[in-house]
Amino acid sequence: FLLFPEGTDRNIDMAEFARREGRPILKHLLLPRTTGFNASLESLRSSSPIVYDVTIAYKGYDGKAIAPSERNEWATFWCLITGEIPEVHVRIKRNSMEDVLQDSQWLDKCWVEKDRLLEHFYRHQCFPRAGPNKCRIFDTRFHSVENSIIGMF
Repeated sequence: FLLFPEGTDRNIDMAEFARREGRPILKHLLLPRTTGFNASLESLRSSSPIVYDVTIAYKGYDGKAIAPSERNEWATFWCLITGEIPEVHVRIKRNSMEDVLQDSQWLDKCWVEKDRLLEHFYRHQCFPRAGPNKCRIFDTRFHSVENSIIGMF
């Protein structure tokens, strides 16, 4: 089961909403939607003892929002089908279901950590290392996207 809980109503001021709700103010992410996440956890509790937290960033992006007028989806699509794939960095953190369920603020805390990781990434173009041998690097320059993703797992 894969869930992207990030999301919001674009018509509201996110910082004001976060203050009003007593939630963290994030610089690089939208606040996660917790209702669906929590319902999913409850229904998956007996079948999956692990929750994976995945953070993805790609080299060259500096964290600044791209205005809709500057986006070129066709150019991005063309780069993907011709193999001009940017260097993608993926951080995967494994959490026990019990640890996640015991902390009602887990998702917000997770998003605060992701925001910190992305701030580091935008400055240094890499995630911070957690220590020796804690990081596996998969060189995707000579492989297709499908092979790289399958090889990663």
